[in-house]
Amino acid sequence: PDGDEYNQTWNIYIEGVDIYDFNLFVYNRWGQVVWESHDPSIGWDGQFNGRSVMEGTYTWVIDVGNLVNDERLTYNGNVNIIR
Repeated sequence: PDGDEYNQTWNIYIEGVDIYDFNLFVYNRWGQVVWESHDPSIGWDGQFNGRSVMEGTYTWVIDVGNLVNDERLTYNGNVNIIR
C-alpha cells in the first residue's frame, strides 16, 4: 500500500473451506500478530494499530476447517510490504 489506486490491500482467495471456521493471522518478524481476520473476503491494508507497518516480509498463517469433513487445514506463506 502506497497511496496510489493499485494494490492497497492484500487479499487471499480460497475455495472449498468453511468460511465460518476461518482464521488468518499475519505476523511480523518478531512473531507478533499485526493483523488477523475471520472473514476471507476482508483484505489487509498494511496497517497495525492505525499506522503503516515497516517495509519487509510478513508471515501469514491460515487455519480453516474443510468444507467436506471436520479436517483442519493449515496454510502459510509470506507477504512482502513494499512502498
